[in-house]
Amino acid sequence: MPKKRREGHSRNRGRPRLRPGVSRRNATRDRRRPPELIGIDRRFVQQGANTITDADIKKVTDNADAIKQTFAREGPIGRFIDDVEILLPMVRDYWSGRYRQILFWAIAAVAFALLYVLNPLDIIPDVIPIVGYLDDVAVVAVCLAMAEQELHAYRGWKEGQRA
Repeated sequence: MPKKRREGHSRNRGRPRLRPGVSRRNATRDRRRPPELIGIDRRFVQQGANTITDADIKKVTDNADAIKQTFAREGPIGRFIDDVEILLPMVRDYWSGRYRQILFWAIAAVAFALLYVLNPLDIIPDVIPIVGYLDDVAVVAVCLAMAEQELHAYRGWKEGQRA
């Protein structure tokens, strides 16, 4: 007769059981993040980018000053000001038709990230000092990682325009 395992015990020698579909590596990484930020990853940005329309891209260009001002503040989000200095012109150049050598998903991801930052009532409301910007930083960081090659190509195009 096979031995019955007691309820709540696993073969992981004292380690807690994982949720179905979660690897040990991802579970460890998730424990290091605040609970509000666990869902902010490539999939989150991709899903947001899939909802972006031309009206949203226009909204980014219309609110460029407000977005830039959000990044200009002192604190954790201020370190992304150099990146915003390239993201906003890229969206403007795409919207005006001057730069179309970019895949729409990359523009949509950038627009989603910038609109996310503009929204004060996101996953962690921005009115909460310091902590309120953690989700904004996470979304922008994921977006930058996803669109890195597109940003590099845009920088090259922009430098060629100046010459």
